[in-house]
Amino acid sequence: EVTFEDAMRQTLARNPTVLQAVEELGRAQAIVEETRAPSLPNLAFNGVFTQLDGTRTLNGEVLVPATQLNLSVQLTVPLILLAIPSALIGWFTVKSMLFGKFFEGAIHVASANNVLEHVGEEFHGPGAFIWTALGQPPVWLAGLGVLTAYQFFLWRPTWADAAEAKFKWLYTILVDKFGFDWFNEHVIMVGARRLGGGLWRFGDQIVIDDGLVNGSARTVGWLGSVMRYAQSGYLYHYAFAMILGLAALLMWLIWR
Repeated sequence: EVTFEDAMRQTLARNPTVLQAVEELGRAQAIVEETRAPSLPNLAFNGVFTQLDGTRTLNGEVLVPATQLNLSVQLTVPLILLAIPSALIGWFTVKSMLFGKFFEGAIHVASANNVLEHVGEEFHGPGAFIWTALGQPPVWLAGLGVLTAYQFFLWRPTWADAAEAKFKWLYTILVDKFGFDWFNEHVIMVGARRLGGGLWRFGDQIVIDDGLVNGSARTVGWLGSVMRYAQSGYLYHYAFAMILGLAALLMWLIWR
């Protein structure tokens, strides 16, 4: 019995590029399936088996190391290639762009608001800037943060689990972002939804729909039903209406 996958492989055997693309798609779909249902012990899709321990195999061959390596190279190398010219361009142009006359004529800054002019008085080149920054506490704190994250999540992941279990209260506070998310969701968002609902019911439904739109339609209909009686079709009715109008006009001219 020939399966659909075997038929595809036989058909695409003459074109290894397409075959490789099909295999890569199968691997990607398997990774997506594992991400959506990580609690399942084993998932199979197009011959790619995924397990909880992170091992992925295709026809008995482990795919995770090669996949992770390819993904890391594909993401890291372009970023490095982009960062190198950016750093070189910034090294040679930072002084003229920020503190020089590079944008003269294009951007005008009032002398009272020219903060960069005062900053430029302390700027002595990119090298001195970097050397000074290395001695400042924020740089060391950032470096310690990177080192701590590497130790807890890459080198010794069990440390993170142990710290979470030991300092559960601190972990909860940090994960809940000091309660700001709860406050936004249960106070600000609830109030905003109720305010929006009230404005919608009063402003949109009552004032606009029922008052202006439907109200004007009802008013026009009522006036039409009343004025209908004045249009009887008899000539003496129209003559009597004209006499009443002239009398009203004369009374207004006399009494004004």
